Amino acid sequence: DQEVQWRPPQPGSFKQGFIENSNVNPVLEMTRMIEAHRSYSAYLEMIKALDSLDGNAVDDIGTLQG
Repeated sequence: DQEVQWRPPQPGSFKQGFIENSNVNPVLEMTRMIEAHRSYSAYLEMIKALDSLDGNAVDDIGTLQG
């Protein structure tokens, strides 16, 4: 059984009984989303580490001058 596909002449055109094509590749988009999440997580960990270093530096300076 062969699928019949209709390619509309303009976006938003629909015709009953035909399959609408998607303009999204779900595998590619999921891969991009995973990459973005990993990058976000890595930057978040870096920011936490830098915040901790700043806190330690402030504490050390406070004890030297106190």
